[in-house]
Amino acid sequence: MAKKCLHCGASMPEEANICLHCLTICNNTSANFDKQTLMHKKKKPTKKRLSILIAAIIFVQAVLSLGTVQMDQPVTPATISKVGTSNADTDTNESNPVSKFFKKVFGIKDDTQESNTSGNISSGKAATSVSNTANANTNASSMNTSGNTESHGAAPNQPSSGNQENNTTIAPTAPTSSQSEEKPVLNYGDYEYKTDTDGEIQITKYTGSDSCILIPDQINGIDVGSIESYAFKDNSTLQTVYFKDSENYHILWVNPYAFYNCKNLKKVVFPKNTDLGIQAHFALQCTSMKEIEVEHWQYRFIDGGLYYYSGGWSLSYYCEGYTASTYRIPDWCGGIAGYDCFTYNQYVKKFYLNDTSACLLYNHDYPYIEEYIADSDYYISIDGVLFKKESNATLSLYILPKAKKDTSFTFPENCRISLTPRNCNDYIETLHIPKTATFSTDTQAEHIKTFFGNLKTIYIEKGHPQTEIIKYHSNFLGKVIEY
Repeated sequence: MAKKCLHCGASMPEEANICLHCLTICNNTSANFDKQTLMHKKKKPTKKRLSILIAAIIFVQAVLSLGTVQMDQPVTPATISKVGTSNADTDTNESNPVSKFFKKVFGIKDDTQESNTSGNISSGKAATSVSNTANANTNASSMNTSGNTESHGAAPNQPSSGNQENNTTIAPTAPTSSQSEEKPVLNYGDYEYKTDTDGEIQITKYTGSDSCILIPDQINGIDVGSIESYAFKDNSTLQTVYFKDSENYHILWVNPYAFYNCKNLKKVVFPKNTDLGIQAHFALQCTSMKEIEVEHWQYRFIDGGLYYYSGGWSLSYYCEGYTASTYRIPDWCGGIAGYDCFTYNQYVKKFYLNDTSACLLYNHDYPYIEEYIADSDYYISIDGVLFKKESNATLSLYILPKAKKDTSFTFPENCRISLTPRNCNDYIETLHIPKTATFSTDTQAEHIKTFFGNLKTIYIEKGHPQTEIIKYHSNFLGKVIEY
């Protein structure tokens, strides 16, 4: 006989203890059993199981609906550009009703607020960084746009009004070698000039005080044909000079001493699209000069030296601030054309000549070079002193280094000693003179002390034709020893 559930009245097998309809435990099947009594006998785990079942159903529905929403949701650019936030961070920061439900049901503490605070701080930093980067890129783009506009627009040196000399502008050809390098300034009002007989501008004086400048290629639409001597003389603020690239191809002369005594001038960039005439002494006594940029078939700049081509290459100018201690004449170079190339450079101590060097100006004054090294068809060096090879198999003294620090020197056999004020040496204390090494004139023998200020002893070989002059008629009052 079937029995009924005392809770809901549903029929149930006789041997069953749980009603499959309401999940109520029925230990007593008596029809007269009181419902209230049954309620007191219900086991507590029933509610827990029911809660778990309900929660499982809700969870499955929530997951399905959430997946549908995410699949249908379009990806926005803002989501793509988000910086420094992983998927895990995104899930944590978003509000999830399913997670909140389970935490509430199972009594898990909600600690997402603290995590979100930390995440927001981090995201805030990232956002700030992105914003700053964007601003920097915007500024750089703005600067480049400005420069390009100025370069391709109306030329700043061809204004239509007469107020040109009062306009200051940033150079359209800004340096690209270093982002931190100062922009050259073009200010027409800083130049005094005149017009030559060919109708070209001659810049005669610079009156500005900028450290980095752009020299115009035109003023009032007229080509600048020359930078006159001493135009930048004694300028102590100038550090970098750019010449504006020529709009009309023409010759530009940079005359001797144009940048005379500009002690802080370090770099000169010559113009393109210009026929250049750079004089050898254009930057004399510019003791900080280190770099020259030039693009012209007659000029090249290598290792501190500016070389000029006219039927052959020769050294025209050597940077006075270039710090190499040794200079070697390149194999393709025929010699030195600028006699003041090493007059003010204090760093070069050793000078190497190549086998083909034929041109070395005699009237030089290189006070810091200590040693010459050569052995060619034209020159030979002995203990750092340079001699020229003559056609009759004799030698003539060519350069006795003023900075040679040896206290003793012996002239070679068959030598002609020709001393000049530029060959004076104040380190040598003792001279050895063989009888075949003679002074070019008796006057030089008489004034030997003039050329060797610290000379104390002369060893002279017996039979030397100028012994009497040196012993009794010269300005030398030290020891003369015949050997």
